[in-house]
Amino acid sequence: MTPFDFAAERLQAATSFSRLEARGVLRVALRAAGVDHSAGREAFAAALNEHLPRELASRGIESADAVSRDVARAVAKQVFEAARPGVTPFDFAAERLQAATAFSRLEVRGILRLTLRAAGLDHSAGPRELAVVLRKLVPGELAPRGVESPGAVCEDIARDIDDHPFDPTRGDATAEIFQRLGGD
Repeated sequence: MTPFDFAAERLQAATSFSRLEARGVLRVALRAAGVDHSAGREAFAAALNEHLPRELASRGIESADAVSRDVARAVAKQVFEAARPGVTPFDFAAERLQAATAFSRLEVRGILRLTLRAAGLDHSAGPRELAVVLRKLVPGELAPRGVESPGAVCEDIARDIDDHPFDPTRGDATAEIFQRLGGD
């Protein structure tokens, strides 16, 4: 997920903006900063801190400074979490799901834990298992909670999991079990 997409999702969740409006507001703020939407994360976060508050205030967002600060902080944290060695697939998925929805960290982790449990897994599931659960089961948990396009949200997160280089000691739990049992 690009910093632009991540920031747009956070901005949409924090305001009454549609997806299109959130992306447009971000583009205007970035243009004012002279930063392209494909810029690196650090430049992107700095541009958001500097120019997004003014853009949000001009559109009637009362807490423009707080929203801008939260979006910029989330972008910066995404950089840190994605680069940090040892981040688990569960933590990675929870972070992305929180960014894509209006749920709190606790709510997102609870939804993921319950869904994994329903699949006979736990939070230590490997990336492949978690991606399957995200694609097959999590959309059914998000739809009744009012998330728009839950399948698309979960597909994006599952794709991010597929692309992320997780710590090699954290593999697919099923493969680990068969390996310990002497199977292939």
